[in-house]
Amino acid sequence: MVNNSNPIVAAIEIGSSKISGMAGQKCDNCLKVLSYSSVRCSDSVHYGAVYNMQKTADHIVAVIDGLEHKMNGSIEHLYLNYAGRSLHTILYTAKRSFETQVTIDDNILDDIQNEANASVPEEYQLIYSEVQDYRINGSQARNDNPNGVLCSTIECRYQLVVIKKQYIENIRQCFDMANHKILDDAIVPLTLSKTILTDIEREKGCALIDYGADTTTLTIYKSSRLCFIRVLPMGANLITYDIMNHFHISFVHAEALMNTYGLYNISRKEQGKKEEIAKLDDANEKKEIPLKELGQIIAARNEEILDNVMNQISKSGYADILYGGVVMTGGGSNLRKMDDLIKQQYTKIYKFRIAKVLPVDIHWDYPDWKKDDGTQLGLLSLIMRDHNENCATITEETWEQPIDISQASDSQIVTNDLFDDSPKVSSTVEAKTKRIEEFEQKSGEQDVETSKNGKTSTKKNFWKVFSKVTSSTEQILFNDDNNDNANS
Repeated sequence: MVNNSNPIVAAIEIGSSKISGMAGQKCDNCLKVLSYSSVRCSDSVHYGAVYNMQKTADHIVAVIDGLEHKMNGSIEHLYLNYAGRSLHTILYTAKRSFETQVTIDDNILDDIQNEANASVPEEYQLIYSEVQDYRINGSQARNDNPNGVLCSTIECRYQLVVIKKQYIENIRQCFDMANHKILDDAIVPLTLSKTILTDIEREKGCALIDYGADTTTLTIYKSSRLCFIRVLPMGANLITYDIMNHFHISFVHAEALMNTYGLYNISRKEQGKKEEIAKLDDANEKKEIPLKELGQIIAARNEEILDNVMNQISKSGYADILYGGVVMTGGGSNLRKMDDLIKQQYTKIYKFRIAKVLPVDIHWDYPDWKKDDGTQLGLLSLIMRDHNENCATITEETWEQPIDISQASDSQIVTNDLFDDSPKVSSTVEAKTKRIEEFEQKSGEQDVETSKNGKTSTKKNFWKVFSKVTSSTEQILFNDDNNDNANS
């Protein structure tokens, strides 16, 4: 049941590989997801930046139509979540000297803040700024607010979060072309950091790595302050392309191999066994893939991406004081044995964990929308923020609070005859399921991938593609799963 006292929040996220949307509502101690929809956008968005306006606008319309259809409602406006290749932080230091000692007041601090804001290069837009620290008369200030302090010099350091103006203008123009209004916007790194990282991690110092499809975003916090953001133009799709080009197979099969076997060679010992292989066997492709060779390809590109991330951590100046460790999320974090690789190769990291879900109770109106792989955390985090504006209206109930049977009356409890040929199913649930099935048939919303030769295939056939040649491979994979569970 929709709670009319809380606003329904609709949000859309422009990612590096897909545009996704979600409608939800905060309730007491939980979040209700009323609708979810996504489309691939590799034909119109590159590294998170729009390059084909019309196709992007069409994708936005498709996502919003999907949200409205699935929740049987209408969306008036949306919140936007985004991150692009040009997003980064700039450290700026402003200083004031006075002939005699003065008392710091709001006018002085505002003047310094304005100077920092004006330092942003012309082609960039200021998104957010955060004070790093103050120095009074050459010494570190004792608190975060120097207002009222007597001094002759004051020095302020700011982290300015900026992105290219053209990037923002293109996105807004796409929404105008789609005839939909953006109520407010947010950047993915800050949205994720507020929900994924704990207060202790942000205080002690922590790096958040969002390992996406085309980009990998690094966000660093120390002393509960934002200290660094960089977006690297590399992600998990590079691994998929390496597999595709090396074995001459489709993008879909290459992605399935990556997701299935991941860092296959991690923690394996060389033994005189027959080489283990995976077999592609469908109507379009028949090929045998040596698993050792596959593992080497995945590991090499993944290591290159992580080395670049670690290099950025080193350049930030915070590498040795991130006592809260490193947290990884995003689709790339799902590579098998990622946690083992980090612990083996990057021994200077104090702690490491992978974030795939939020630490809150989430009710999904349709369970198939749920993806516990970290790719939905940006939208969920944005919807969880405090919003006063209602974004949508619903004409039909989409979620019902379960009845407490111990306190329910006889009229509230409905049972069906197990042998009845036509049991009475809730009309709301039945209509809901029918609408979703009709929409998915109409839109073909099955994450259809198009390979470079123009062939298409759906992910529903992924697990039918591979057959294991040796029984030892199956045993190894299941043993790895058991070890993972034991370690966690």
